[in-house]
Amino acid sequence: EDGSKTLADMENIPLYFDETKKLLLPLRNVMEGLGGSVAWNAETRMTEVSYRGRTLALTAGEEQAVLNGYEVTLPEAAEIINGCLYADEALISAYFTDEVEFNAETRQVTLQTKESGVPVVATKEITGKADDREYAIEVPVIVGLNDSNYEKNLNAEITQEMQDMADAFLAEKDGEGSVLHLNAKTGMCTKDFVSLLWEGKNAGSTVKLAKNYDLLGQKMVTLADMVKETSLEAAKTAG
Repeated sequence: EDGSKTLADMENIPLYFDETKKLLLPLRNVMEGLGGSVAWNAETRMTEVSYRGRTLALTAGEEQAVLNGYEVTLPEAAEIINGCLYADEALISAYFTDEVEFNAETRQVTLQTKESGVPVVATKEITGKADDREYAIEVPVIVGLNDSNYEKNLNAEITQEMQDMADAFLAEKDGEGSVLHLNAKTGMCTKDFVSLLWEGKNAGSTVKLAKNYDLLGQKMVTLADMVKETSLEAAKTAG
């Protein structure tokens, strides 16, 4: 009556491990229940999960995958259990749903779908080593923008900036034995704006970076820019 769907009769049920608080979901049952599809690509020998304009091609046991043509690193590899392909809740919520909730008392799983038009921010890891210096950097990959050319150019720009940082780190002569490690996360993501954050270590020192993008205006903006624009809008409204 409220438009929700239940998968009570599905052959493969969700698996929850109380000790580790880990929830695994049967990929085909869940995605088809949401209205998506799961298919085997004989040419690439990968499973393709498609839903709302996003297609994730993955291989059981491997963290490297392809999302809408972009190479990405999964939060956790999918795995086959009793002949069924299962995925961790983090994988499904990262690319296809807004949130996955598990009620331990009722043993019920609830999936909240993402708002239509909001892009997905995945990540891929780039690594390298030279002499006694090495790096591991998570690079955000933005998928689902209305302008596909801007999407490609933006992802190429972000990847190049992170690679330039890594190359400059390897080229440094001081501090042998140093490690550069950056984890990426999304600060905010809407139809018109995305904020990307990095935090990690460079030779033991804390590193924090942030980049904000006006997706509608197709430009990078600073905090000062956003404050000015907000002030101008407020002034216009008051006038």
